[in-house]
Amino acid sequence: MNGKARAGILVLAGFLTLSPMVSARAADYTDLDESHWAYEQMTRAVDLGILQGIGGNQLAPSLTMTWGQFLAMTTRYAAAAMAGILRTEDGLSVTPETLSGGITREDAAVLLYRALPENIQAQYAGILSANLTFTDSGETDAIHQVAVYALSDLGISTGKPDGSFGRLDPIQRCDGTVLLMRTLDAAEETATVPEVPEEPEEP
Repeated sequence: MNGKARAGILVLAGFLTLSPMVSARAADYTDLDESHWAYEQMTRAVDLGILQGIGGNQLAPSLTMTWGQFLAMTTRYAAAAMAGILRTEDGLSVTPETLSGGITREDAAVLLYRALPENIQAQYAGILSANLTFTDSGETDAIHQVAVYALSDLGISTGKPDGSFGRLDPIQRCDGTVLLMRTLDAAEETATVPEVPEEPEEP
């Protein structure tokens, strides 16, 4: 994985939670049962230091994840833009004043898509809505369509049982954590593909 892609993912990883954050081992959290559908990924995220609790031995997996939790603190807003995750041309509905509002599934998809290595993003550039299978795909703009399609195609994100992506639904902390961990896995998989050495030039 190239340095820029790694930096983007690490910046995004640091944005998952908002102060006050309490470091603990996954086993210390009383509200994340082993039967929870996101237990494995949330535990992994805790162990890696990516996800932290909200205090009181609570990880709050079902709490709505806000823009602020996904981008962390307003002071990191500029860092996200510099890392290439937030781009003016994407037209995402976040400002320093709206960081406490919930982040939607489709906006989270754009952030995760931007955190992927550039070679993966390039594979999906220009995907048209006709290629999308979710019933609400045509209700959004091109960048959201591309991001949703890429994450779906890579197995990072799936749709709702009703056939929609649930594009305007707020994501919960468990959703956001699982999506991020799957994005990290997808990025790491591209880093493990051996590069074909270039043929040496003849003298």
